[in-house]
Amino acid sequence: MNIFRMKTVKILVVAFYIIGVSCLHSFAADPWVGTWRCIVQKKSVDPFHLIFSKENDKYRVAFIGSNWSAMEFATVHIEGNRAELRTPNRAKSGIYKIILEAGRLTGTVDLIHPQYKSRNEFWGEKVLETTQLSPQLKREDFSENEDYFDLHVQIYQYAPLDSTVEEFVRYWDKEIEPKYYVFLMDLTYPKSGGIKDRNENLKRIFESLKSEEYRKQVEQFRSTWNRAIQQIKEKAPKLLFKNPFLGVPSTDPNANKPLVIDRSLFFRINPQQIVLCNYKNLQAWIIKEVLKMPSYRIFPPHQNANTNRVIRDGFGAELALSHGLAESYADFLPVNSKTDIPLGQLKELYRSKYAESSDTVDENISVILGGAFAKQFLAAYPLDEVLQWNNLRVLNLFSAFLAGS
Repeated sequence: MNIFRMKTVKILVVAFYIIGVSCLHSFAADPWVGTWRCIVQKKSVDPFHLIFSKENDKYRVAFIGSNWSAMEFATVHIEGNRAELRTPNRAKSGIYKIILEAGRLTGTVDLIHPQYKSRNEFWGEKVLETTQLSPQLKREDFSENEDYFDLHVQIYQYAPLDSTVEEFVRYWDKEIEPKYYVFLMDLTYPKSGGIKDRNENLKRIFESLKSEEYRKQVEQFRSTWNRAIQQIKEKAPKLLFKNPFLGVPSTDPNANKPLVIDRSLFFRINPQQIVLCNYKNLQAWIIKEVLKMPSYRIFPPHQNANTNRVIRDGFGAELALSHGLAESYADFLPVNSKTDIPLGQLKELYRSKYAESSDTVDENISVILGGAFAKQFLAAYPLDEVLQWNNLRVLNLFSAFLAGS
């Protein structure tokens, strides 16, 4: 997949899979019904979700993987507290055997391939009574520019921040998690943890939200965002590809990342963390991030090698500079970042240290080296044409750029 849907939205509803709806946060008549978050015992495997629904005494079950797309099980057999689920008959099929006991799932999944078989054990907890995973981002939740949805607006207006953490968790369970679970799950739930661990994270989020300094930083980001978007509208309106940026509360340092949810692209940020990075020009940094969004068509988020990062950063930086939306590479970087490294030295440093490494490339190298490359290739090829290329063509040009003097 290398092309994402990018479009303006008034009301944004991402509906991945609806197999029947039960009342939010009410006890379902059937203990199976709801959305279950499942943890595979092998730590290298991401959590997955199972959505059980029941209509006219017939169960339906969907598997939701890490990309939030759904696959409905071909056969579902549930008797009492035991279930057996079979995936559609494909080259790699699976059989899930599950026991529901004391509100918790335990089970095994047998993956059957013509050349091999494997078995994994997993456990699961019900995280939502609803069987509808659809974040409800309404028009009134947006700031002045509809492409930035800041969850803080709703929380500061309605959350019981003057009360106890227990009241806050109840508010979160009722008003936040059912609507925005898909955007928040990996921030609130540890990869191998459950609801108890989530509640500990919510305590930390609660304390952060009560901080006056935190609130000021959130508001600073939102006002700077509005100015940044206005600048793009005035100087380069054709470059404003509308994609929702999502501002969320979090104490996780990995909150800021692009997300692909059922083939739609979002960029999730914690505004306080961005402000604390102390960028020389926060407005310019926001502009760079907005203008690099089209590059995710060529290099989707899951293609996260250093070279892809460099090209994406360079894409946004060069578009900002060439349209008078920033003055220099330093504007996109934290204060006191080193920006006077000669290009030849940057190329050698990148080839020797980062090109084949799993260590994340330094931000100043990514922006400056990527910007120099983007300046060269965007001068040679029209932007509209570049956005239709496959990533191999761009990577070949970048390799030639690195090899040049």
